[in-house]
Amino acid sequence: MRRLRCEELQRIDVRKIDFRLGTYWQYPPPDSIAVSIVEGDVHVIHQMADFYISIERTACNYGGSRPWFLCPQCHDRRAVLYHDGYAVIACRRCMGLSYASDTLDTFDRLVRKARKLEAKSGGADGRPKWMRIETFERLRHEAVMARWNAIRWLGRKH
Repeated sequence: MRRLRCEELQRIDVRKIDFRLGTYWQYPPPDSIAVSIVEGDVHVIHQMADFYISIERTACNYGGSRPWFLCPQCHDRRAVLYHDGYAVIACRRCMGLSYASDTLDTFDRLVRKARKLEAKSGGADGRPKWMRIETFERLRHEAVMARWNAIRWLGRKH
């Protein structure tokens, strides 16, 4: 049986929640999930589910604090929790999820790398104004090499 992927489920990211709003429901809802802050916990309502997720804060080096969800299943700190659409909200490990990139073979990884490098270097539009020429040329060269390595890998496979 194929494992579910993170990309297939609804997710809630603690970094997208505005903790200054307090008990007010946030609009537009982050990640399309209704949230509000109630006594230091995050109140989540999504589809048929109604959850309270505990928050833990860690100190930052230059002051302030960073919020984390405490996974309702394992109680570890997590930035992202996933909702299965029914009654479970948990972290990636507790739900046994994988990323789509986990299933890619070498050829697909090389092609993905080339696409990312091409997009970073401005794509078909050419060099972005703010990018140095040396950086642009290096990114383009790396993209060409990734595509070349993908073609070489295909040749070795057969």
